Amino acid sequence: MQEIAAKRYAHALFGAGVDKNNLDLFLEHIESVSSVYKDNKDLSTFLNHPTISIEEKTSLIENVFKGRVDEEILNLIVLLLEHGRINEISLVSENFRRLVDDHKGIKTAYATTAVKMTTEEIENLESKLSAKYNLKIKVENFIDESVIGGVYLKIDDEVFDGTIKGSLEKIQKEVMKQGGEVRA
Repeated sequence: MQEIAAKRYAHALFGAGVDKNNLDLFLEHIESVSSVYKDNKDLSTFLNHPTISIEEKTSLIENVFKGRVDEEILNLIVLLLEHGRINEISLVSENFRRLVDDHKGIKTAYATTAVKMTTEEIENLESKLSAKYNLKIKVENFIDESVIGGVYLKIDDEVFDGTIKGSLEKIQKEVMKQGGEVRA
């Protein structure tokens, strides 16, 4: 349910951004607001407190963000507050990012590795993927030590598992299928 609502808010913001030719500015502002909300526990506690009125919450939001973010973003924050959906700001931001990227012909590849990829490794992977898909591809790197080594790559619904963990799991399944025993 949250994801559906977040997509609707993101689509509405996207429409306003296209109309005003301000997609990049809106993206910068919504990501900034989302980051502030996520990183500031006092702010999120205040905005979610059941005994604090919407008027007080709106006043705080206007004091914090007015003049710092576009009016459309400010209106969106107030709307989320009024509908009890302020916790969905990061989902709205993520969905808006996807819409903007799609609009620009950019795809995101999610690369999960055991250690952080270097800038050079990310750029190299982006270049190879962009050539393969004939699209602009940006890579977001996520760390998961359980992959041991290699890379788990996801682009849309396509998955490439080049991790050591994935290889070990394939070997284990093959051995089990042949009636063997796997010992740790």
